[in-house]
Amino acid sequence: MKNRNLSLAIFFALLLSAHPCASQIIGFGSGHSAPELEIEKKLVAAIRPDTLRTIVANISKEVHVAGTEAQKRTRDYVIDRWHRAGLTTTIDPYDVYIPHALGSSLELLAPQRKTYYLQEHMISSEPQGAQYPWVNGYSASGSATGEVVYVNYGLHEDYRDLDSLGISVKGKIALARYGRSYRGIKALLAEQHGAAGLMIYPDPSGDGYDVGDIFPDGPMRPIDGVQRGSVYNGHGDPTTPGYSSIPGAHHLPLDSVSNLPHIPVIPISYGIAEELIRNLHGRDIPSSQWQGGFPFRYHLGEGTEKVKLGVTSDTGLKHIWNTTAIIKGSTWPDEWVIIGGHRDAWCYGAEDNAAGCASVVAAAEAFAKLGKEGIHPKRSVLFLTWDAEEWGLLGSTEWVEQREPELTKKAVAYINQDECATGSSFGSSADPSLRELIYEVTKSIQGPHDNTIFSEWVKEEHPFTQSGEEPRPEIGLLGGGSDFSSFYNHLGIPSIEHGFSGPYGQYHSNHDNIEWTLHFGDSTFAYHAASSQIAAVEAMRLANADILPFDFEELGRWLASVVYPAKLHVMREFQDTAVFSLLDTAIAQFREAAKNYSLLRETKALSARSPLLKDENKLAAINQQLRSVGLAFTKSEGLASDSWERNMLVISDPKNGYADLKLPAIEIALRNRSQTSVEREVKDLAEHVRNATKILDEVSAELRQI
Repeated sequence: MKNRNLSLAIFFALLLSAHPCASQIIGFGSGHSAPELEIEKKLVAAIRPDTLRTIVANISKEVHVAGTEAQKRTRDYVIDRWHRAGLTTTIDPYDVYIPHALGSSLELLAPQRKTYYLQEHMISSEPQGAQYPWVNGYSASGSATGEVVYVNYGLHEDYRDLDSLGISVKGKIALARYGRSYRGIKALLAEQHGAAGLMIYPDPSGDGYDVGDIFPDGPMRPIDGVQRGSVYNGHGDPTTPGYSSIPGAHHLPLDSVSNLPHIPVIPISYGIAEELIRNLHGRDIPSSQWQGGFPFRYHLGEGTEKVKLGVTSDTGLKHIWNTTAIIKGSTWPDEWVIIGGHRDAWCYGAEDNAAGCASVVAAAEAFAKLGKEGIHPKRSVLFLTWDAEEWGLLGSTEWVEQREPELTKKAVAYINQDECATGSSFGSSADPSLRELIYEVTKSIQGPHDNTIFSEWVKEEHPFTQSGEEPRPEIGLLGGGSDFSSFYNHLGIPSIEHGFSGPYGQYHSNHDNIEWTLHFGDSTFAYHAASSQIAAVEAMRLANADILPFDFEELGRWLASVVYPAKLHVMREFQDTAVFSLLDTAIAQFREAAKNYSLLRETKALSARSPLLKDENKLAAINQQLRSVGLAFTKSEGLASDSWERNMLVISDPKNGYADLKLPAIEIALRNRSQTSVEREVKDLAEHVRNATKILDEVSAELRQI
């Protein structure tokens, strides 16, 4: 009998391994997983590398800065493809303030005179066309003359180091290297410290020859390459703060607009920067952290060089356009899953972001193909290509501000595609409640090397696990710098970003083109296709799930993990953490509620005999409650530090611009060294956690009735 039982166990194990579709996936009722996986196989098969290559080649064939005729042509290309696929489309126009640069200049005045040539040299096989000038977006127009002072990365701590040495940038030209923060923060700090102008260069230690071979022999930035980019520190169109810049909207006069630089800011190449820094003398740098990749010792300057830089820009509003393809849901059309990626670029933008745009376009066409076979998602799926992301997330922010009440009511999740195929190494960032969805989806999709995306991901990261545990590669948090910001940081809508990365030194340069992609990025476009496939499957799962696949247990674990370091910080600062007992209790109750809900979801709501699976109205009501759990962690009035930011769990760090800031209200109160503010914010977060717990308890009570 013992041997017979062992044989049966082996038989059933083999049966299950031979039929992976029999496995249960999060959010789907018993018997519903296998049909979903079959649909996803069709969806994945409809997204082919040659399709992605065609789209990328067309989007990136000319320089297409937001607000130009070339960018208008990318709009028409996307709409035309979607029309031919049979998709329902819309175009959303906005009038936004974008000052196009007309030219820039840089002259060395002392110790000798020299005029620098501000152009990137193109090789014969690259696309040839007019380059966007070496000007950072939203730089002030005009000229500035002054002595050059090297300010390292131009961070808060760098200016503190300069102050400690008695060195000022007031009336001078600051020279900063890219990295460690958003360039807009560098411009803001330079201006706050009195600089007359700012030059920003890509040090070879960041993405140049210190990292790898330079283009055209390798993927890294060549000696005359520059990184363009915006230095605006606001949210959306500067002239319509907090409301949408739809045609006819009121625009503030420019002299009343905040968050725009008042000094000229230009990017320069490390070829020019090397010459400038080589001839800077005077005080030695404060520490080894100031030393970059040039083969000589860096110095701060102190009157050894004088330059004049100039910027000429136009003024006035520009037209931008978002494009949307809509797949209407068959069961719950008023629940929206949204996928987006921006179309605009600083130059050709093959990787940033024709790749992400192509991912969205191809995913929409794959959904359309399934629709012609009679396969429709249960929830509506919206595919968007954003305009003017590069200038400050303008297109996505205006779209969200236009539809804020509707999105709060209808949006399930947002999936972002930005620079998603610069190599072969997979990575992802997301709201913690969506991590399990990402793991499951990457396990179901084959990569270019006949392994699942998940297994390649594990191999790449080598995550540490306890004996017998499944490896779990790290999924990061969403900070700032891309189009998820309006959805996640502003409205609290759970969001995902994912893609494949590799050595990439052409960020915002003229060499970010199809030539670079074919030689160093993704020559077969297999990873472009894989990113689109992952996005499409994530969207299909979210659209078809009986119960939305939010993992609130993971959210609770994450929340407990980030409160601990905040508590230690408070103890060091104020020697008193009593107020945290409220938050600790609230989080413990949330985790218990999440555990109970997960158990009831699987054993009651999604079981084979569950009547809930046949009650579309009841499922809609429960899913509405589940969507409100994430919204419970937002403050309708906004955070005290920035009323536009509402997410109490994660925002982009205002000192950095890109990095995530966990428990931002508490952390910013700590930075201000205000014990009263810290206690207020801890109590406030505890109240919001209790509200989320109440929602989960109410859902669990309903599930117990089944």
